[in-house]
Amino acid sequence: MTYELLSELFILALIGLSCARIFFMQAARQDFLAVVPLVTFILSILNLLSFGLSVFGILILGLALLVTLWNSNALSRLRHRLVVDHYGVFFSLSSIINLILAVVLMVFIIILRPGKIDTKKYGVTITSKVYAGTVEGGFHDYTSPSQKRTLFLKKYISTDVTSNPFNESRVIVFVPGELSSTDLYEPFFVKLARDGYTVYSADFYSDDVPWFGNFWDNQPFRRFALLFCKEKKPEIYAEAIKHKSENYVKSVLALIKMVEPSKSDRVFVVGDGEDQSVYTEIRGAEKSVVRGTFDIGTISSYSTPGYGPVESTDPFLAKYLGFKRDGSFYMSSHVAGILEKSIDEAVNSARPKVEKPAEDVAKEDSAKEESAAKKDVAEEKPAEEKSE
Repeated sequence: MTYELLSELFILALIGLSCARIFFMQAARQDFLAVVPLVTFILSILNLLSFGLSVFGILILGLALLVTLWNSNALSRLRHRLVVDHYGVFFSLSSIINLILAVVLMVFIIILRPGKIDTKKYGVTITSKVYAGTVEGGFHDYTSPSQKRTLFLKKYISTDVTSNPFNESRVIVFVPGELSSTDLYEPFFVKLARDGYTVYSADFYSDDVPWFGNFWDNQPFRRFALLFCKEKKPEIYAEAIKHKSENYVKSVLALIKMVEPSKSDRVFVVGDGEDQSVYTEIRGAEKSVVRGTFDIGTISSYSTPGYGPVESTDPFLAKYLGFKRDGSFYMSSHVAGILEKSIDEAVNSARPKVEKPAEDVAKEDSAKEESAAKKDVAEEKPAEEKSE
């Protein structure tokens, strides 16, 4: 289970406990559980700020607010140290309804839970780091809450550094699109790392790579706002992605600078659903570093280009898009396999061919001439038959 899922279930469990106290709370006692709804409301807000806006997160926040408001009188009685004589009919009825809503939400959250890949099983280490700063001005370590967190960088690498199958260092640089985030690609990155690649992925939130250009560009809100606008407000979405290609190029180049690849590294830029022109621009800007560019969104069997492999990492969104939850991480593994094959083909085609001995070349030329002579004879026979 993911931390977000555990946090949501914990909040709902507290809401359920608060609502269920009508069944076990004894009379002539102070109602200390009256404070629990307020705690759940505060935790719901912190949950959204930590993990970002989501449909389930908003529903939990709304339920926590409703329960808190309905318990305001009980909280006031507790503040004045008054005991509970009995719970009224309307309070009991509302508590039962809210308890049912909490249980229903828990069921749906469990059914549509995101998968959590076991990195130890695959022998992969994930390191995360947060930076402050801007794309053009440069990034520095995030050291104070007064700073704005503008870059979230993750590195995926195999723990068994001796098992590299390539006899070279292959580095993948990845910047998610506006409708996704690094976390949604984690199984995909783990598969690549297990197979010998070092993967860097980063989410940028600096002011010089804007989308809305306002409050909604902040990390907890941006992806949800863009998803909502894409589905419900297409005119706002079209305006927001006006500088999409420019933002992507700037972000990738900034990430390459952060990675600081060595001369021996083979660096490949991978995207999902980007315009092909951006890759041309990136190769031109970093021709001495970038060995190739690939877009997994062009893979025909990839079901959700631009969103990431959400069947495993965001089943709620996958359900909305018409796909079932997949706990096996099939699509992540499938796309990673095709990408690895494409990179292998590109690397092999770029390697210089080994020169053959002169005798072998002469034999090949002789064989080609003999084959050509036979071909000429074969082509002449139908002509002779036709002349007869």
